[in-house]
Amino acid sequence: MKEFLPQSNMKVDDWEFHTIIHDNERSPCELSHMLHDVDVLVTVHGFQSMLLLFLPLPSILFELFPSNYFKRVYKLLGQELGKLSTI
Repeated sequence: MKEFLPQSNMKVDDWEFHTIIHDNERSPCELSHMLHDVDVLVTVHGFQSMLLLFLPLPSILFELFPSNYFKRVYKLLGQELGKLSTI
């Protein structure tokens, strides 16, 4: 992933990590607000990968796939939206 991120002198302590858990009551506006300043979104492959719609430019969607399974659907969508999607 290093090749996709800008070179910097950041240390791990400079990073912020947040966990977002599915909630049926969460509105799209809340999701948009939660993701407005995300640089990298890490998620297992599935419908939640659609969160890339709320990611700012530039940002990265990093999808985790089960073994022997790979679909490029969200990668293609990310590229169309000007966002980078990788595995």
